[in-house]
Amino acid sequence: MAMQTLQHIPVWVFVLLAGLIALGLFSWAAACLLTSWALGQAAAPEGARYDANSHRFTVPGSWLPLALFMAIFACKFAVGMVNARAPGTLHSLNAAIGISALYGLFSGVLNGRALRFLKLKVAP
Repeated sequence: MAMQTLQHIPVWVFVLLAGLIALGLFSWAAACLLTSWALGQAAAPEGARYDANSHRFTVPGSWLPLALFMAIFACKFAVGMVNARAPGTLHSLNAAIGISALYGLFSGVLNGRALRFLKLKVAP
């Protein structure tokens, strides 16, 4: 039954899907790399330490990671709600690029934070 359904889907639908995935990956990667690089340039947060003997980082507490996780949750929730309420809205080029870039931004913030901590490990 599923194979019969797939056989009746025009080829251009799969080409469009591949194109949207490629654009989504490109916009995600671009936002992720740019944000990672920009945030990774700063020094490690004050109070952060690396112990070479135990190979452990000590990171001071902060509300920023929680705020970031809540923002990621809110974004994913909003995308899910839009998909449920108005699915056609997300089937556009702008939506694919924008949402992917936003997720890339979130990934970049996490990567940039990690890069800042890694500076402690290589510091003299």
